[in-house]
Amino acid sequence: MPEQPPELSDLAERQQQIVTRTQLLGVGFDDMYLYRQTRRGLWQRVLPATYALVTGTLTDEQRRISAALYAGAEAQLTGLAALIWYGFRHSPRTTDVHLILPHHVRRRSAGHAVIARALELDPQARRTVLYPVCSPARAVVDAARDLRQLRPVRATVAEAVQRGFTDLASLDREIRRARRSRTALIRKAFAEITDGVRSAPETELRECLSSSGVLTEILWNPRLSAADGSRRRTATSPSARWRWRSTRGSTTSARTTGRGRWTDTTS
Repeated sequence: MPEQPPELSDLAERQQQIVTRTQLLGVGFDDMYLYRQTRRGLWQRVLPATYALVTGTLTDEQRRISAALYAGAEAQLTGLAALIWYGFRHSPRTTDVHLILPHHVRRRSAGHAVIARALELDPQARRTVLYPVCSPARAVVDAARDLRQLRPVRATVAEAVQRGFTDLASLDREIRRARRSRTALIRKAFAEITDGVRSAPETELRECLSSSGVLTEILWNPRLSAADGSRRRTATSPSARWRWRSTRGSTTSARTTGRGRWTDTTS
């Protein structure tokens, strides 16, 4: 068995034991040696022309590195894989790694590497040591275009704004860039966030209350000011309260208990 060249050891360490066929050939191995190593179970072929020099299940980072190496130097990480990289808590989990490539590049999806060609790459992408990651706004929009249900889209958009990953202006630019291509869900979620709601449960409550014939318009997460004009924070309690004058002249109030139940009082 040939000894592992020092340059391969250094390369494998930098790339978390993920290497390409080209890199292996470049340090003196041939295709027959690669074949034997995988047949013996010492290495594994994780994607076309892409190898892990270890056995076992790949980590999330190894999956991202292998997908980026397979896709090529121009690829940018996007979608749910990018949101996981940023640390989103409420976006759907996936083992697929979504990447975008320039439209002229011919590279097909394979295994966990899901590739889409784009007319425009993200100029705001963040460069890491091994691959670029699309900006949070681009990643949110790309992820939403691949989702089929409104609730996870709402949760993802709300988290992006609430936790400061991106802002409304950046999201609006990315939605406009995507035009009408599979953007119906994120357009709806974005409109709700623009109206002030900041979570999927709040949005669902808003929809439930919108059909009320008694409640007046509700302001969601409004900016409050004290008498001296200084800004005051909105309440952080999970309960909410509305008061209105009934047709009988009495004042009625309703509040959520924070546990999904309503209590009503009439005076």
